[in-house]
Amino acid sequence: MTIHQLLPYLLPPLLGALIGYVTNYIAIRMLFRPLRAWRVLGLRLPLTPGIIPAKRGELARKMGDMVGEHLLTADDVGRAFAKQSVQNELRLAVTAKLGVFLDRELGPLETLVPDRFRPRFRELVDLVRGKLVRLIFDYLQSEGFESRLRDFLQRQGDQWLARDLGHILTPERYQLLQQHLDSKLSGFFQSPQLAATVGHYIDHKTEALFADERPLR
Repeated sequence: MTIHQLLPYLLPPLLGALIGYVTNYIAIRMLFRPLRAWRVLGLRLPLTPGIIPAKRGELARKMGDMVGEHLLTADDVGRAFAKQSVQNELRLAVTAKLGVFLDRELGPLETLVPDRFRPRFRELVDLVRGKLVRLIFDYLQSEGFESRLRDFLQRQGDQWLARDLGHILTPERYQLLQQHLDSKLSGFFQSPQLAATVGHYIDHKTEALFADERPLR
């Protein structure tokens, strides 16, 4: 049997397969392509964008509803996050991310602002600084601050005076304090500087007494 005799049997299936491949390829492409609408002279061409891009908002909502109602409900998520192991993992993950962020060398705050906004940022910082300084000084000079400070010092004084000094000055501390004062006073009274000062004072008073013309009485 020659090829010419087989063609009537082979050609229709091959043509059908080719046509089916092309149509399926075009249909699948039309599901996802084009991503945006094509316009000619301001008019949108039909079937643009593709079916899925055109309906992606509605498709996303439907998929979200299906997942939230059937696959993964809020109760399932709540039970998963209620587990101690999951909470520990989340805590470690958040701590690690926060640590990495805080340990980064960010430089001055001004470097985080784009270059074109930095002059305005400096003006804003100066303005805020000036207002803040004025507010602080106004508060420090106000009668309210004076009254609060007086009340605070009065309370601290009352609390200090109300404390039992026996708990502060124990016998051991008292003995050490007494020994320290004794050594300091002994060194002070036996010092050459004190002897010279006292001697100079007595000589000065004696000379003044003898030089005085008033009677001894």
